[in-house]
Amino acid sequence: MATLRQFDALTLALVLFSVIILAVVGAVDDIRTLEATPRLAIQSFAVLIVVIAMPSKLRIFSSTPLWFERSMLFFALLWLVNLVNFMDGIDWMTVAEVVPVTAGLSACGSMGLLPNDATVTAIALCGAMIGFSPFIDQWRGYF
Repeated sequence: MATLRQFDALTLALVLFSVIILAVVGAVDDIRTLEATPRLAIQSFAVLIVVIAMPSKLRIFSSTPLWFERSMLFFALLWLVNLVNFMDGIDWMTVAEVVPVTAGLSACGSMGLLPNDATVTAIALCGAMIGFSPFIDQWRGYF
């Protein structure tokens, strides 16, 4: 199984590029409502980049063909992106769900029950959500 240390700089750059695409689309959609079709197309493009950038040795089920696994992963990630996008439009729903989970994972990681990479990711995501939460209501009514 591949670990974060085995990913090359190009893979990480592609994933970062996809995250930036998703962040920009989300911000633009918050300021001006985007039509569903172009938003879905852009989100699909960003998710496809991530799926293509994944190392072929990084597998969930080694018994399935790689193309089938990656196809299902593409649809699952696209669904997840849209789910978070939907929940982001509902006051505090994303924060209320992500903060307790990532705080719990951070606590497990601090006890040595998770790998360091997962612990750092959980702490960073928890902090990002807590940092984002005061701004949720401030945008209401501006646009």
